[in-house]
Amino acid sequence: MLNTASLIFLNGADPGRSITIDSAAQIGRGMECEVRLEDDQASRVHATLVHQNDSWFVEDCNSLNGTQVNSSPMDRKALQPGDLIRIGETMMLFCVDADQQIERQVSALGDQTRVRRIIGVEKRRIADDPIGSDSTSGPIRKLSCLYRLSKQIYQASDHDALLRFAITSIQQVLGAKEARVCLRTPAGRFKVYSTLAQDTTTNDQLHVLARWVVEKDEALLLDLNENVSWRSPDESIEKGTCLAVPINGSTTPIGAIECFQPEEDRAFSVPDLEFLISVGQHLGMAIENLKQRQRIDLANKNLRRRLGHSRQKLTGESQEMVKLRTQISRVGQTDITVLVLGESGTGKEVVSQMVHELSGRKDGPLVTVNCAAFSDSLLESELFGHEKGAFTGADKRRKGKFEMANRGTIFLDEVGELSAGCQAKLLRLLEGQPFHRVGGNDPVEVDVRIVAATHRDLETMVQKGTFRQDLWFRLRVVELLVPPLRDRGDDVLDLAEQFLLEFQKQRGDFHLRFSDEAIEAISQHCWPGNVRELRNAIERAVVLAGEELIHAADLGIQHGLAVLPTVVNDLVSLKEVEQLHVRNVLESTGGNKTKACEILGITRTSLYNKLSRMDLG
Repeated sequence: MLNTASLIFLNGADPGRSITIDSAAQIGRGMECEVRLEDDQASRVHATLVHQNDSWFVEDCNSLNGTQVNSSPMDRKALQPGDLIRIGETMMLFCVDADQQIERQVSALGDQTRVRRIIGVEKRRIADDPIGSDSTSGPIRKLSCLYRLSKQIYQASDHDALLRFAITSIQQVLGAKEARVCLRTPAGRFKVYSTLAQDTTTNDQLHVLARWVVEKDEALLLDLNENVSWRSPDESIEKGTCLAVPINGSTTPIGAIECFQPEEDRAFSVPDLEFLISVGQHLGMAIENLKQRQRIDLANKNLRRRLGHSRQKLTGESQEMVKLRTQISRVGQTDITVLVLGESGTGKEVVSQMVHELSGRKDGPLVTVNCAAFSDSLLESELFGHEKGAFTGADKRRKGKFEMANRGTIFLDEVGELSAGCQAKLLRLLEGQPFHRVGGNDPVEVDVRIVAATHRDLETMVQKGTFRQDLWFRLRVVELLVPPLRDRGDDVLDLAEQFLLEFQKQRGDFHLRFSDEAIEAISQHCWPGNVRELRNAIERAVVLAGEELIHAADLGIQHGLAVLPTVVNDLVSLKEVEQLHVRNVLESTGGNKTKACEILGITRTSLYNKLSRMDLG
């Protein structure tokens, strides 16, 4: 059954005028439109209202100035009773099976003789100085209420408790029969908190009064008569006075406060309205601050969860790992420069996260830079920033990673890949000197702790002259060695179980376990890619395994092939060791060159060059 829709005009020459729509209507300035608007900002055919699939929709007709529903621009939107359609300066309330009471409410709001309005500069002045010389109705009680409300801004941790306190305070100070707060939801509709209701709903679903003051951002003192009811039919207040003010957020109103007083009680006055304006301002600040505090708490909770997850990855009871954790706990509390050494995939970045979290800089940023991921020319700009016009494409000044890490920690992964120019700048920075952005002359000073990491032998690089000795001395104030997985004993099995649980949690399925042969393969494999390779192997196995058991074949490793040769009687060259290692990694990854590059810590181009020299390309 089709419910008749109505559009009730909130402003214009005849507020409260209603147009009934049976199934569809065009809205605009054109003569052919069923809903004609005398609005210069409206297009000839601006929008259409249509009933489809038991719902009403409004659709913009490619108009010049657009159509808004509940203050949000839209192209097509399903409507609910009480939604506000705005075209240009024209505001229309959408209703279904509306009675004349709604029209009378809107008409009353537009009546210039029965409504006291406070708008613009006057409203802002009152919000800042609510107890002025002209406020004669209980100024001490009102000032006390505002003081208590201000305290709640800093003490409230519960949204609903804050609103209940505000409503109760308003009712007590003004002696109102009913007070209620209407807050806009993300969809632009209202959620109502009332002194008379146990829940957060009311029978007055259209909330005409709240919609009016929110959209117009004005405060109202309204005289009621027998023709206008502002509550449900069985409990209506037909005569008396009414107050309504917007609750102001940081930029726009986020809701409204309504107060009702029957004729037999004391009528509301202008000072009451001025007091309520200030309450709306304070309440808006309290709600916005509470939301911001909740967002910060959530962000901190997520950060703690991520850091906790990182610490969980650095698990293991082997002697080497216990020693490493002890060293991290001591070093982390200082501001000393740290060099983290270890093979690719051992967890050097996790170590840097723990060092940062244990330091006095934990509330500052932790910025990570993979020095091997950039060319020499780009790396200097990435680390130290550049000025506008420094090179082709530098269309504006850009901060480097060191500036971003100010008052925090910077983690330089693969520091052995730094160019000679970057090494010189880094050395000056470690010596307490400022640096310059690429193409710039202004010195830049930062307060940064440096944690560097590499899988390369920096001492050998120093001897070959490819890495500065003085920089090496500066970086290795404290060295932390992350042991390879093959030297951690039973830690490999504990990590395998941990990764198995992690990936099964993601899938919501906990039926898998390792077969005896899989456990043997995990224990005997050399894991040249270390923890990263192990994690990838377990993830692969969870996807490929059968109903209950994970077999060695599911892991993508071949037992014994990845064990590096031990030099006892036969001496082999470094070239032979490298070739064997590359072959083993490729076999362990099933020929996947992308994963092989991640494990080996080299680029895809470098891998192809090695394979070409080995005649395996």
